[in-house]
Amino acid sequence: MDDAQNTFPENNGKIGNKAVPSDTFFGSCISARATNAHHIVYTRDFAITREVEKYLSVAKYAVFATRNADRSAWQLEALLAIAQAKGAETELVVISTCAPYDLLNAKLVFPFAYLATFEFTPPALETAARVIFGEIKPTGKVPVLGGDVL
Repeated sequence: MDDAQNTFPENNGKIGNKAVPSDTFFGSCISARATNAHHIVYTRDFAITREVEKYLSVAKYAVFATRNADRSAWQLEALLAIAQAKGAETELVVISTCAPYDLLNAKLVFPFAYLATFEFTPPALETAARVIFGEIKPTGKVPVLGGDVL
């Protein structure tokens, strides 16, 4: 596909998108910066479809957004499914779009970059996209695990 699109694949016969405005806004922030971007909103019953596998097999980067995943294990299950399905050349960025605790107790054994926005607002999500694409350098400290922002 030549243009960035929002893609909402079927999951077990159900359309998997009940996207809220901030979800679609973040997708548009990524799409504005990446050609052939595909925005996939995952749900509790998310499954890797052939369509998702196809996208991951040609993707150079994948951005996976969570929101309060420390209280919603299904989000981490979807993240693991994406991590297992992504091609070896696909770099993964995980973005916590609310509190920075999403991966605190997760046992993830694959390489990824992690970014926390601390809020689920359009300005925070736009800033996250700018960081991901190298337009600005993040500064500050994440108060979880004593992590420095690089």
